[in-house]
Amino acid sequence: MCLVSSSVGNTGNFSRFLFCCCEKSSSQSPKVVSLLPLFRGSGSQTKVVFLFQVETFLGIEHRISKDNFYFNESRGFYCFKSDVEERCLVESKGRPHPAINPIVLQKLRSFFRQHNHRLYRLVDRDFGWP
Repeated sequence: MCLVSSSVGNTGNFSRFLFCCCEKSSSQSPKVVSLLPLFRGSGSQTKVVFLFQVETFLGIEHRISKDNFYFNESRGFYCFKSDVEERCLVESKGRPHPAINPIVLQKLRSFFRQHNHRLYRLVDRDFGWP
């Protein structure tokens, strides 16, 4: 199994890390999951469907339901609760992104476009990143 984290190597260049990881792995078809459904403003049902797919892939019992998520008004996003605890992301997560100069954003997208397309080909999936 190959886990890809943005803290590994070249942040944003997942195709490079995934290629190296899979060269060393016996897995011929890596499973890549975009965590965006967990952090975007989508409702609890979208999060449940996403986590159901992860549970299915991992072959574990389905235990997460819409009742495990609640919208935290003060934080402005969904948090997770179980029978024993409630958890939200740390304070540094979930904050509004700073304004980025459109020219800089266009340059970043242009730079990462080739890496994104290589990743799409490696995993046979388009994540729709601009």
